Amino acid sequence: MMNLQTKFAWLICSTLAVTACSDRPMNTGGTIRAVADSLFFYFNAHNWKAYAAMYADTAQFLDPALGQRFVWQSRAETEAKYAAMQESVPDVRDSIRSMHVDGETVVVEFTAKGTEAGKPFELPICTVLKIREGRIVRDATYYDQP
Repeated sequence: MMNLQTKFAWLICSTLAVTACSDRPMNTGGTIRAVADSLFFYFNAHNWKAYAAMYADTAQFLDPALGQRFVWQSRAETEAKYAAMQESVPDVRDSIRSMHVDGETVVVEFTAKGTEAGKPFELPICTVLKIREGRIVRDATYYDQP
């Protein structure tokens, strides 16, 4: 006969073993959020190769800088786009104000700050990311162009 402490310890060990052996994360929202958090970490580190690697091989983008319709971009194109942006705004940084996860979708409100042509700026932005299998497959970004 097991005492209560032994039963409790067995239950915790069993749960951990099932979780460790599972091929799917127990908390998909946490995993989805981790992808979004990593994206902003790499952005602020100006590590454009790692940043682009957060996306699928080709992903859909909606960005005022790219026009008014969704376009497909490869990781190489994404990396090049942000490397070019850093040339004109070398101190660019994003500060997350809020992040909401719903299934495969993450909505991030943030502020981009930097200095462009000697003038500091602060730009509120909202991005809606769709994440599948640990990669961003769709990125719809909204902001007013200065």
